[in-house]
Amino acid sequence: MKHEYNRTEERLLKIIPQDGQRITTDALTKKFYQLGKRDIPKHGQQMIANAMRALATKVKKNREAFKLRRTAEERPTQFWIE
Repeated sequence: MKHEYNRTEERLLKIIPQDGQRITTDALTKKFYQLGKRDIPKHGQQMIANAMRALATKVKKNREAFKLRRTAEERPTQFWIE
């Protein structure tokens, strides 16, 4: 069974560099809200980090051709596609 991506997750997949470059939660948050032409909410970075965590789980369960990785201990958290 394929897990559907919501609109937020689809937008995040478009924002993440496809060439293996890492991107921080801070940069993801800024790009995400700039695309929607909205101000960043007070806890915007935390919301994006949680959405990325859910997205990584769905990518794994869907057995996509790529892997969504993240740093474990480093702050700010960085994400990249392999």
